[in-house]
Amino acid sequence: MISKNNELLFPLLLALFTFFIWAGVLNLGFFNDDFQILEYLQQNYSENPLKVFTSQDISSYYFRPIPNLWNTLILNLFGFNPFFFRLSNLILYIVFVLLLYFFLSKLINNNTIALLFALLCSVLPSHDIFLVWTAGVGDLFASIFVILTFLLILFTSNRLCFILSSLALILAFLSKESTFPAILLLFASGLIFKEKSKQMFLLGIIGSLFLAILLIYREVILGIHLFASPNVENFTFLSLLFNFFKYIPVISIPTFAYSKENPVGLLLNFIFSMILLVFLVLWAKNKESRNYKILVFGVCWYILLVLPALPLFMRWYSLLPSLGLVIASSELIRNARRFLIFLALIPLILILSSVDIYSLRTWNKTTKFCVKILNETKKIDPKGRSKILLWFFPQYRMNSPVLRSGIHRAINFHRQDRFAEVLLPVSIVYYSKANVRLLESQARKFKFYVENAHPFLSNRNEQIFDSTSVENDYYHLKLLKISNKAYQIEVEFIQTKPDYVNYYFDGEEFRFFY
Repeated sequence: MISKNNELLFPLLLALFTFFIWAGVLNLGFFNDDFQILEYLQQNYSENPLKVFTSQDISSYYFRPIPNLWNTLILNLFGFNPFFFRLSNLILYIVFVLLLYFFLSKLINNNTIALLFALLCSVLPSHDIFLVWTAGVGDLFASIFVILTFLLILFTSNRLCFILSSLALILAFLSKESTFPAILLLFASGLIFKEKSKQMFLLGIIGSLFLAILLIYREVILGIHLFASPNVENFTFLSLLFNFFKYIPVISIPTFAYSKENPVGLLLNFIFSMILLVFLVLWAKNKESRNYKILVFGVCWYILLVLPALPLFMRWYSLLPSLGLVIASSELIRNARRFLIFLALIPLILILSSVDIYSLRTWNKTTKFCVKILNETKKIDPKGRSKILLWFFPQYRMNSPVLRSGIHRAINFHRQDRFAEVLLPVSIVYYSKANVRLLESQARKFKFYVENAHPFLSNRNEQIFDSTSVENDYYHLKLLKISNKAYQIEVEFIQTKPDYVNYYFDGEEFRFFY
């Protein structure tokens, strides 16, 4: 516990530590669909930012006016400068961890434990995506407003705070659809914290009414069909069950740490599991000081707020559910001996901090590689054609997305003579010293050798065990696996299309071949 004279010390320490660990994000450029998002905002909202409240999101099945308004204002003030978008996400992330600290300190009535778990949450490597990605601002706003909703409704009792809690809930709904189950969490919390049940149920009813109005507005006025979302279309019982457990380790460790080249993820998951197991045993033995309410509340938070992410595995849905695991874990550790708490958590926080710094270095290399690729596309001579096929386009560098979506917009964003269509027949996951060589060229038939790269047709996770082929009205493609990172690819064009030009990426630049 800390004295009232030093009550600002812990929040200040938390803010400075978080800034120090993640400050490297300020050096990152744009990548992936950043170009697509920002160009869309500029074209549709720059002249009238409030239009975000009467328009669909860039994805036609979403309605997220708060993050779109925020990014539009930054775009209008500072232009296409990645520094200010990264600074924006970093500031919001610091606000997020500070609110979590205040919420935990009141919930478990222990400022020291609250600080340690806020620090732990601030350095979770899975949170890197919300700092490095322009669209991550939606998850940050959603989490901030949900925490604020429960902070106000649980620990205040005046009318003004109830109104502010209602407003925070509404703003959460306008930030991201994954916050909709917060309604269920409010009703569940009313059963858990019976002394607050009246306020919880009332807020749940108000939130339900607003959510119903919002869904009708989305459906009737904006034409946004909730059940057209990929999250609903891909609904299966097996995906729900599998992803429910899969998100738990992903919340702690980022996906890059699971590769064979970097087994640190397995080690850190083992450390997490052992620490939680120890404190679970200690909590079970300490019968007098158990607080089932906090534990059940944390578990309910995770279960209900991970629901929107279960049909599809998307780690950028992990921020809000991760708070439930943080809340539940803080209760398990709350009454352990002080030296044991520090012995377990401080080294873990330092280990995760080093993983974060490593992660930012990886992202820095990825964004620089993205800039290089786009600069190379600027040099492409369309040869009078309006459409292009880019063969062996590097959508990923190692496990990080370079340009996975919005590629057409990103390429045209950097060119004066824009392409009407950009197609990627075969893409690659780019590894160090990746190389693509044109082995044979015979009229309409070409043979390539790809090494230190993983080619794929539609999804990077697709497995090519031996060979595969593609046939359409323009070309025939045969892909043969030679070894783990070596492939032979034959392309035979069966007709000439005067609008199309073909280039391939050789590992350094794009070369014309047909």
